[in-house]
Amino acid sequence: MMTIFFLFFLVVVVLIVTQGLKKGKDNKLAKQQFENLASGIPGFKTDKSFTHQNGACFIALDNSSKRLILAKKLSNADMMMAKLHNKVNPVLISHTVVNYDDVIKTEIIADGQTVSSKSISRALVGGLMFGVAGAVVGGTSGTTTFSKNVNSITLKLLINDVLNPSYELPFFNKKTDAGLLAKYQPLCQSWQDTLTVALA
Repeated sequence: MMTIFFLFFLVVVVLIVTQGLKKGKDNKLAKQQFENLASGIPGFKTDKSFTHQNGACFIALDNSSKRLILAKKLSNADMMMAKLHNKVNPVLISHTVVNYDDVIKTEIIADGQTVSSKSISRALVGGLMFGVAGAVVGGTSGTTTFSKNVNSITLKLLINDVLNPSYELPFFNKKTDAGLLAKYQPLCQSWQDTLTVALA
């Protein structure tokens, strides 16, 4: 009986270790693919970028061409399909290139609730009505508060595209980023501020 229990325990341990190694390999490949994105987009010159430590998401902005690259790792199901189609070099990420002018609003979402919303379109209206000061006030309104027990933090961009009206970048997931809340909470806020200033 003890032998069977030990064998079962050993199999479970091996599976856990194997999954961990596989996940680490996927994260590393996703990060490599993120970092190669900009070089594959004609005319894109990165002024500022962010690559998630665990390969969850990527942002890059080019102030010259006024474009953004938004990218994230595929879901587990989509990654499995990608590996079936290409076992040697599967593409584990999805991305989109967005013009600055097409971003309407940015939101920070914590556990499904919007905790900060900054409207780019409102900034433009403010600028027209009240001058430059109006544009700044309109573009930077909103305060951000988080629970210490938050499970997920996402930066969402509302885009002027009927087919793909929004894009969500997962900055923090408690299941995969345990202990990293103190790092990714301010980073998410910082990137919302960066986008607000760049897009205003």
